[in-house]
Amino acid sequence: MSARWQWYDFVFVIATSLFLTTALATVLAGGMGEQEGIIATSWTQYLVWGALGLTLARVRSIDEAGTGLVFRGSDIWYIPVGFGLQLALSLLALPLIQILRPDAEPLQEAVSTMGRLEDPLLIVAFALMVSVAAPVVEEFTFRGMLMGSARGLGRSWSIVISAAIFSIFHTVGLSDMAAALIALPQILVLGGILGWMTWRADRLGPAIATHAGFNLLAVILTITGLDY
Repeated sequence: MSARWQWYDFVFVIATSLFLTTALATVLAGGMGEQEGIIATSWTQYLVWGALGLTLARVRSIDEAGTGLVFRGSDIWYIPVGFGLQLALSLLALPLIQILRPDAEPLQEAVSTMGRLEDPLLIVAFALMVSVAAPVVEEFTFRGMLMGSARGLGRSWSIVISAAIFSIFHTVGLSDMAAALIALPQILVLGGILGWMTWRADRLGPAIATHAGFNLLAVILTITGLDY
């Protein structure tokens, strides 16, 4: 029988990956340009994050089903669902945006960062990180590890806990309180929907594809100059 995730697995992976990424960013600060450093640090964070999680799963004898990393060809149809969620949540946030940040740059840090990139190769690297690496690693960690460790509390609590920590994780680095107040409800709802998908499917494939679609539309809008 496969072992199950524990809450301290999540804490270990997040804390260790952040520590290593911060150390790398310090080293790279003097040897790379700002944009190249952002790309290198971001990719390193997700690669270390994912590698730690997979290594921990192997050490603790958590099999493929236990990690949730099970995919089917039909999962690709969840990408348009992510598009729809991005549009719907962005439209719902428009009143708050107009009140709190009418003339500010895009809310999402990744979107704002990508909008400042000039080198085509850096744009491609960042787009792949946002639309592929981030959905896979974040779903593996938040809906796989964290939600999996909370399953004993029941469906509702495990979804709420993973969505709440997921939303805090994504808003803690935003530039100001207004941005956080606008983004927090959107990300909380997104996290809840992704959690419900994971519980219903008992695997991460649908949530990863939906998350990828959500992020991919933000990338497309930024590249075309239609960022929100």
